[in-house]
Amino acid sequence: MLDPENMYEKADDDTRLDMVRNLIIHLKSEKVYLDPKMKFDTPAEMFEHYQKNSFTINNKEIFLTRGIGLTEWEFEHKNVRVGRIIGRGQFGEVRRGKLTLKNGTTVYVAIKS
Repeated sequence: MLDPENMYEKADDDTRLDMVRNLIIHLKSEKVYLDPKMKFDTPAEMFEHYQKNSFTINNKEIFLTRGIGLTEWEFEHKNVRVGRIIGRGQFGEVRRGKLTLKNGTTVYVAIKS
């Protein structure tokens, strides 16, 4: 769990049990959603909606209060291009890839999966 502001650690035990820490975001037919009855064109639209409108998880009403952005070492998916397999082993595959760095430079990389 990524919690850069240490909000989870500051909560007492009862509050911590009630906190939702992870949500599964689904993608189907170019739409994103938490609940299949309410689909959005982009994750940003979905997050904006759920910051103003509640939804229910395990019979609890939930509002999204804050998002957690990428850390310094993480890359957006759109900046990673996965290519062909160049190796396999006991612990997975290695693929050739291209990574667009934050400064715009493109570099070739090996991607372990």
